Amino acid sequence: MVEMINIGFSSMIPKNRIIGIDDVSSSPIKRIIKKAKEEDRVIDVTHGRKTKSVLWLDNGTVYLSSVSTATLTNRMQEDLQKRE
Repeated sequence: MVEMINIGFSSMIPKNRIIGIDDVSSSPIKRIIKKAKEEDRVIDVTHGRKTKSVLWLDNGTVYLSSVSTATLTNRMQEDLQKRE
């Protein structure tokens, strides 16, 4: 069974597809997001709220989330600790 992570507003994505989670405050990240939008690879799940984190998936899809990078990282680690 594929483990999912809630990235905000009940939006779930498979954890095994995530290759990175970043804060969106830096200019290089903003440029990469802009390019991904031009290529129609961005899925915005912020529901109109401020974007706080970006999730990079192994298939090139980019998710924008209003959940902080720290919270998403904690959610990933909590599930790892439950398995131990």
